[in-house]
Amino acid sequence: MKNKRFNIALIPNKELFEYAIKISNNLSKLGKYLFILDGKNYFPHITVYSPEFPKRNLNKIIKNVEKVSKNLNRFK
Repeated sequence: MKNKRFNIALIPNKELFEYAIKISNNLSKLGKYLFILDGKNYFPHITVYSPEFPKRNLNKIIKNVEKVSKNLNRFK
């Protein structure tokens, strides 16, 4: 593959994060499931954007994302 996908996501606050994990575990007891939110391998989140970039640009992209994200504030 020539491109790499980056998931840009919002992570909920601790209370909602833990609540989503609890709900996921309860739902898993009802039958078949593909995954269970556990906060380790599968995280509660909202995907905002999922762009793909050429692999040859990864270092440049990572540096720019770090630069931009340093100036962002948390929000509720």
